[in-house]
Amino acid sequence: MYIHRIVIDTNRINARGNLEPMNRLEALHKAGIVEIFQTSTLKPELIPYPQGLEKSKDYIVIGGSTGGFYLPNDNMSYSGPGTTCTHTRLTQIQNIIFGQQKDLIKNDLLDALHIDQANQNDADFFVTYEKKILNAASRLSEAGIRTKICNDKFCETEVREYFELHYGTSDVQRLSARLQEIGPILLGSNGYGEVSFSDNETGEILLAFIRTQTGVAIQAIIRSSQGCDLLTISPNQPFLFHRPGANVSMEVGPSPLLVGNKECRAFSVEVSENTALAGRVLKNGKLLLYKLAIYNTSGKLALQIERGTLMIHNVNLSFS
Repeated sequence: MYIHRIVIDTNRINARGNLEPMNRLEALHKAGIVEIFQTSTLKPELIPYPQGLEKSKDYIVIGGSTGGFYLPNDNMSYSGPGTTCTHTRLTQIQNIIFGQQKDLIKNDLLDALHIDQANQNDADFFVTYEKKILNAASRLSEAGIRTKICNDKFCETEVREYFELHYGTSDVQRLSARLQEIGPILLGSNGYGEVSFSDNETGEILLAFIRTQTGVAIQAIIRSSQGCDLLTISPNQPFLFHRPGANVSMEVGPSPLLVGNKECRAFSVEVSENTALAGRVLKNGKLLLYKLAIYNTSGKLALQIERGTLMIHNVNLSFS
């Protein structure tokens, strides 16, 4: 089961509960069947709106790679760091939506910040009701912005049709029961327990998930597309960087997930501005890996995850 990741604009906070598509998405979110996120820009926008600020506590915060963003003559930071090393495309996003204006109004800048953070975190959807943004959706997609820009009705329809197609139902209780039957590790949309993936030719373990007393640990070798070792991740060991080229970002804190020698709720490993490994712990405790690119010593792509799809090339699976 693929867990869609949805980022909402400030205008979709739905504090009064009168947006029916959002109500349906929120029901799926509460059941852990989708994840709704807020960007680090949303809370500063909601400060004048206490009811919306309270509602935002339902959603995990995602940030960007650039850290704080300040407006002229304003001491408030309108964005914060997150578990992504992907470079910002803020200026490009601004230009696509609003044109190459020298002086954008505050709301336009913040709109672009929302989308930039959603895209850096490879969210499936950014949900808004701003006409300028919706009108720019196709241009943003053509420019390589992977996050789909849409309104809440379109997003809810897309998600509902996915579940009806693959599981024969969009009923929250039935989907929740199906999710509980799936293993604790989601690789794209595929559920596993304790499992390792090894190279067919060398027998080398490329990626493994190992049970711990509190949850699961990751073992992985991150290589460049030329087959050069960049980073080794081993349970209860500090990261072993073999040479420059890999960057790690983590949301460290109490969690059933162990990456290296630290527990974390979310993490990302980037190589040459591309995500090599990214995942997070869901609210139901399962681990979701939504991005993966693992190469063997010959520089051939052995394991790949693109959102819901897991692709395996000349690799053996072993289950414990």
